[in-house]
Amino acid sequence: MDYRILPGVPAASHLYMHMRGEGLGKMPGFGRRIDPDGFALIHERIDTMDTCDETE
Repeated sequence: MDYRILPGVPAASHLYMHMRGEGLGKMPGFGRRIDPDGFALIHERIDTMDTCDETE
């Protein structure tokens, strides 16, 4: 399946993969310097998520 965010699994989440520079839709599309602290924050957030419930 395609997961934009797969709670608890950053490596299987499109958001994380695109930030790492994988796939056609890599982010950001203009420039490639990703702030390592921001990148670590996104990884930690996805890793600690239990659900993608909109009310969370």
